Amino acid sequence: MTTKHVIEVDARGEVCPVPLMQSVAAMKKADGDAIIEVLIDYAPALDTIPTQCARLGWDLTVEETGSSEWKLTLVKKS
Repeated sequence: MTTKHVIEVDARGEVCPVPLMQSVAAMKKADGDAIIEVLIDYAPALDTIPTQCARLGWDLTVEETGSSEWKLTLVKKS
């Protein structure tokens, strides 16, 4: 069993385009076994980041972690 490497991107307090840019940078540098966790508190990023995930071949799940805070978990499609 392979342990997946977790890359955390904390974009809380940032507004567009920073959360998107940080997420895309993490996707581009991650190896195929990495999981990326993106922490955001800027709701418009819930529209921009999923679009780029689909374009770059990543699956995405969204979890609300607090009032106006979310954790996006990105996993490379196999």
